[in-house]
Amino acid sequence: MLVTIIIPIYNVEKYIVKCLESVFSQTYKNIEVILVNDCTPDNSIPVINDYLNNLSNYFKTKIIHHSINKGLSESRNTGVKNSNGEYIYFLDSDDWISYDCIELLLNSSIKYNSDVAIGGTICYLEKEKKEKIIFPLLNTKKFLENNEEVFSAFMNHEWPVIAPNKIYKKSFLEKNNLHFAPNLLGEDELWAFEWALCAEKVSFVNENTYYYFLRSNSIISSKTQKNFEDMFFILSVFTKFYNNEKNKFKKISLKKYILYYKEMILMMQWKALSSDRKYFYQNYKKLKKYPYLNLIELLSNNYTITEKKKSLLFHLPTLIGAPFYIKRYER
Repeated sequence: MLVTIIIPIYNVEKYIVKCLESVFSQTYKNIEVILVNDCTPDNSIPVINDYLNNLSNYFKTKIIHHSINKGLSESRNTGVKNSNGEYIYFLDSDDWISYDCIELLLNSSIKYNSDVAIGGTICYLEKEKKEKIIFPLLNTKKFLENNEEVFSAFMNHEWPVIAPNKIYKKSFLEKNNLHFAPNLLGEDELWAFEWALCAEKVSFVNENTYYYFLRSNSIISSKTQKNFEDMFFILSVFTKFYNNEKNKFKKISLKKYILYYKEMILMMQWKALSSDRKYFYQNYKKLKKYPYLNLIELLSNNYTITEKKKSLLFHLPTLIGAPFYIKRYER
C-alpha cells in the first residue's frame, strides 16, 4: 500500500529538517512525499533541497510550487490532487512524527478496514521547552464500526480535530468529495466535522505518533478578527447541517456541538481581543441567531443541566449577557 505524506511549506526553514528527518526514518518504506511550496518567502526550499541532496536514499519525493500564495487549505488540496497513494497523511512542516507512525496507523486502518485511523498526539511547547498532552485521544476502543458511533464520538470530542496524525483512505476522501475549505483560518475544525459526518469506520492507535510543535507566536493571543469571522462561517456550516438533518439522534448531537462551539468562540475572542469590548458585545449578540434550546428541549432529558444553562446564558439581553461573560472570563 502506497502512503502519500503531504507537507505544506511556508516560512519553516528553521523547522523543516527535523520534520523531514522523521519522515525519512519511517519503518514503513512504501511512501511518497509531496512538498507543496506555497510561495514561501524564506529559505525553506533551498534548505529542503540541500537536505535531500545529502541523502543517499530516500522515498519518492516531489516539490510542487504554487504560483501565488494560497494558504494551508489549498496547499493540502494540491497535495491530494497530485497524490498517487492509496492512503493520505497530512503533516505540518514544523511538526514531526514517531519513527513507526505510518506503520502503526496503516496497520490499524488495514486491520479494521477503517476510513480514518487516528494516533495519539504530544505537543511540544516552544516557549516552555517541554512536552505536554493538549490534544488527548479519549477514545479507548480499537475501532468504531458505524457512522452513528463515529459521529457520536466526534461530537463528544474523543479525538483532536487536527487534520494531521490521521491516515485517510484516499478512496474515502474522493467518494465523499472531501476537501479543505479555501481561505479559511481554523480549517481543521470544519474538515474534521465533515469527514466525521461521512466515515463508517474509524480506528485508533493509542501510542503517541505525532509531535505537534506549538510555537510561541501561534498561541491564542495572536488571533485576529479574521479568525473569529471564519469561526462564524464554520458555525453557519454546522447550523446548515443541523437544519437539514432528519436523524433525531444526530440532530441532538449537532445542537450540543453548536452550543459548545458558540461558547468556544466567545472564550477565545475574550482571550485574544479582550481590549475590544465593542466587538465582544457585537459577537455575543450575533450568536443569538444560531441554534439554541427551545422550551421543550429545556424540559427534556436529552440535554444536560450544563447545556441548558449554556443555552439560556447565550440568550440573555446583550447588555446583561455580554458583561456576565466578561466578568466570568476576567476571573
